[in-house]
Formats: sequence, structure tokens, C-alpha cells
Amino acid sequence: MRPSAHSFDDAKARAIAWLTAWDSQGAHRTATTGDEAGAVWLAHEAATLGVEVTTEVLELNRLDPVACYLELDGERISAMPAFDAPATGANGVTGSLRG
Repeated sequence: MRPSAHSFDDAKARAIAWLTAWDSQGAHRTATTGDEAGAVWLAHEAATLGVEVTTEVLELNRLDPVACYLELDGERISAMPAFDAPATGANGVTGSLRG
């Protein structure tokens, strides 16, 4: 039996609402306010389905980059931090690129 167009539209609307709600919570990086908001929201969503929800609080140390970019001749190029690399000091790293 094929699903009706109506059931597909309902599923699509639920998926859009769910993803919109998730996306509106901000960045979901571990231990951020967006992560906490996502956990609370997801627990509520699960509870509305009749699931017994429990949470666990964990403590951790996390590196929060303030700025990450490459600057060449005064022009900044945005970058993503490499979290498996050692941190640099407040003045960053200065050097020459040679080809």
C-alpha cells in the first residue's frame, strides 16, 4: 500500500517543524547554551511520545576559540580551528609562507 499524499505532506510538515525548532536553538557544540537548549527540547519531544526521559550532567574542559583566521597582507580569511592541534598564544602565529 502506497502512502497517501496527505500522509507525506504531514510527515514533511513535521520534519520541517522539527528541523526548524532544532536549528533555532543555536550552535549545538558540546556544553554550549545551544547544546543545553537542544537537550531540554529533545527531552520534551521524547516525553510527549511517552518516553521516560533522564539526563546526566557531565563536567568537561573545552577550548573556546575567540577568533580563527589567516591574515595575508592585511586581508583576513575566516577559518575553522583544528581542535586536535595545540593552542596558540593571544598573539597568534606569525611567519612567512614559502612556495
